[in-house]
Amino acid sequence: MRKKATACIPIIAIVLAFGVFKALQPARFGTINGIQILFQQTLMETILACGMYFLLETGIFDMTLGVNVLVSSLVGCRLSEIWGIPGLLVGCTLTGLAISAISGQLMTRIKVNPMIISVGLIIIYEALTNMLVGGALALRIDNRFRIFGVAPVNILISVAVILISAGISSYTKFGLYVNAMASNLAVAQNMGISVRKYQTIAFVYAGLCAGLMGIVNICYTTSASAASGLSSTATIFTPLMACMFASAFKKHMNPILALFLGGLCMNVIETGLLSNGLESSLQNIVVGIMLLVLVRFSKKTSRYDVSK
Repeated sequence: MRKKATACIPIIAIVLAFGVFKALQPARFGTINGIQILFQQTLMETILACGMYFLLETGIFDMTLGVNVLVSSLVGCRLSEIWGIPGLLVGCTLTGLAISAISGQLMTRIKVNPMIISVGLIIIYEALTNMLVGGALALRIDNRFRIFGVAPVNILISVAVILISAGISSYTKFGLYVNAMASNLAVAQNMGISVRKYQTIAFVYAGLCAGLMGIVNICYTTSASAASGLSSTATIFTPLMACMFASAFKKHMNPILALFLGGLCMNVIETGLLSNGLESSLQNIVVGIMLLVLVRFSKKTSRYDVSK
């Protein structure tokens, strides 16, 4: 009974947040069109969050996932100009996998904090985005390829990734070992689990998710511009908070479901603050506080995790 009650907390939080902002701005918040956009954005962000979740559970915080999505989008856009849809799909997917493969090798083999390696790689990849843009303000995808960024195709892609990730988490050896590593990395290694091997697999899956996110994202926004000054890391904030949410509630529901609910809750709050005219700096303060609370709550619950 208590587990079921705890599992309802994310849903209750979403309903309460939606109700509060709807009451404050009945004309501007919670319209039919606004709700559709909110769900689409949450589903698309959950693609990246699925890959990030498995990495975080294995003990690695890869900050390059944001720039991975951007570089994948730009490469796919360039190749789509030559080979059309196959160029877009293959370019984004292979670029996402390649960048994560490089990150994975460096972060699992070099005895340095992964965040330090991430920052160095982000600087390199952001320079690459400027080269791909080639002096233009942004690259624009041809309208013929926008099908992957609009409903129902973007929804189907997102739901497919969510369902596959949920199945991996619950019904595979990889999901079991990732859960063990999340509980206690040292104990998992002493049990005979090859930590580096499963971290590498997590990197591969994260790269695949970043590539798919790159396809959906550039087709949804229709363009992508170069990044600099670590600005690409802004892409990972909402997925990161969704991962913290999943970590906090994974004992009470499937973590991928919690991932989606967490992302939806964050987006409802961010959209509600925006509709009420809150300045962007104040919005960032609220988002930052929420991230700290989620990190604290997820760390508190992880102390009681036991892997069987």
